[in-house]
Amino acid sequence: MKLEVRNFKGCSTADITMAPFALIGGPNAAGKSSTCQALQCLLTGQTIPNVRPGTNGLSHAVAKSEAEKFVNDGASSGTAQVVDKDGGTTVNWPDMKVESNGKRPKSSILCSGMTDLNGTWVWWQLDRKQKASMLGKIIKAEPTQDMFFEAMKEAGAKQATYEKLWDAVEEQGWEAVWTTMKEHGTKTKGKWEQVTGVKYGIAKAGKWAPTNMLDSVINSERDVLEREVEAAQKVFEGAVGGEAMDQSRREQLARTATAEQPDIKALEGAVARGNKTLAELLQEKSRAGSPVDMDGAVPCPECEAMLVKTEDGPMGWGLKVATPLTEEERAARTAVHEKLAPKIVAAQETLDAASQALQDGIKAVEATANAQKELDGVMEGESKGPSKAAAQENLDDANKQLAEYDAYHEARKIHGQAERNLKIVKLLAPEGLRATALKDALGTMNGRLAEWSKVAGWSPVRLDEDFEAWFGDRPYFLFSGSEKFRAQVTLQVAMAELDGSEVVVFDWADVLDNPGRIGLFNMLQKTNLKALIGMTFLGEDKMPHKHLKDVAALYWAAGGTVREAQAS
Repeated sequence: MKLEVRNFKGCSTADITMAPFALIGGPNAAGKSSTCQALQCLLTGQTIPNVRPGTNGLSHAVAKSEAEKFVNDGASSGTAQVVDKDGGTTVNWPDMKVESNGKRPKSSILCSGMTDLNGTWVWWQLDRKQKASMLGKIIKAEPTQDMFFEAMKEAGAKQATYEKLWDAVEEQGWEAVWTTMKEHGTKTKGKWEQVTGVKYGIAKAGKWAPTNMLDSVINSERDVLEREVEAAQKVFEGAVGGEAMDQSRREQLARTATAEQPDIKALEGAVARGNKTLAELLQEKSRAGSPVDMDGAVPCPECEAMLVKTEDGPMGWGLKVATPLTEEERAARTAVHEKLAPKIVAAQETLDAASQALQDGIKAVEATANAQKELDGVMEGESKGPSKAAAQENLDDANKQLAEYDAYHEARKIHGQAERNLKIVKLLAPEGLRATALKDALGTMNGRLAEWSKVAGWSPVRLDEDFEAWFGDRPYFLFSGSEKFRAQVTLQVAMAELDGSEVVVFDWADVLDNPGRIGLFNMLQKTNLKALIGMTFLGEDKMPHKHLKDVAALYWAAGGTVREAQAS
């Protein structure tokens, strides 16, 4: 694998072949770190050589707008290229372009040794959650389906639920499903609050019941309470039947029932007298005869003479031959008719008025009787059952108890859902099943770290359950500079084995003493990795030419130019 750098930061020219690893020596500010950073960018596909942890993972430690500062003084652009037999990558500054072809050499940000602006390896800057997330991907320590299903069963999830969740995890990833379930939990708590009218709290929700709710209601059955509501409803409807009319209706009935009654007999007598008077007048008119000649005459069927009806005869009437009226007769009859006409009209009107008065009187008597009957029924109903107000209160109590029962049991059901959801959320969280699986996988990781520490000849490096590094019996916060570096390179090599990185980069290796440097070289000779090491030497002749003969390529950096090192 060959690395070529031109005008990147402090390196103006570098042409390096890693066989299988290369060591760049030189004084301070000679271009060693710039060369190492150029390779880190190529291996990771990054254009910014420094990174730092952020809320959403790692981010650039330098804005892309500052890209021209990565170009060596006096040059208009800088480039870096790494190639091997299968492909390569080129990065250009300040254009910040990355171009790859074929199967390029690659390495993860951690295994490439990327640092922040202060030169601190990025792993040392991560919090526990970030370390768990990144290491989980490296060592492929994610929960298995069996592990997931068993944990979900213990959390009380239904089979259909956890099977659906597993499909979602495989399709969307743990973080997305975790976020979705947290949101679902928030909505579930909101439903509980709508039912209860109070703020959700897991302890409060487990004990909640409507204020003053009776134990008998809590321990009842819903169908029993429903029957009580139905019975109370019937009682209420009966009470309403007695009080359905308003006060004005009651007063109206009372007035009708106590109204002065008409004298029906007197009214009947008035009708009889009217009929008699009218009949007498009509009879007198009939006796006078019609002033119309031959009025009412009909032909005799035998003699064809004109006949008129008379009031004489064995049957109270008879027939006689009609004779024409004389002028005197016609005048006399007309006079009688004219005299009787107004009397007849007046008698008819009197009779009509008497008949109407009789009908009105009969209706008034019936209305009085009906009104009294209705009032008697209301009073009887009121005396036998509860008042409308009492029946309403009883119905309200029955409905209240049913509503309390429903709210209590609905709240308990939703609380159960919220509790199960919370358990699921905890299992899906980074510190949940993934952390458990990761801790289980730490045994394998720590085994590899111990092996590489043994090869290097230094104290065993390991990660504890919080993913903090230990060097022998010393925790990270007590590390010396060389212990921190030895722990770093051991972690880089072990991680590279697991995540498929092909190249590791170690800068500032001059922190190691001679035994430490020999240990590093021995480690690299046992790996299948390619490596680039930056290390300060007091002189070109001080480089380990003999120790690394035939296993590494040695280069010397001076004034920004990196060339092959010459043995003295």
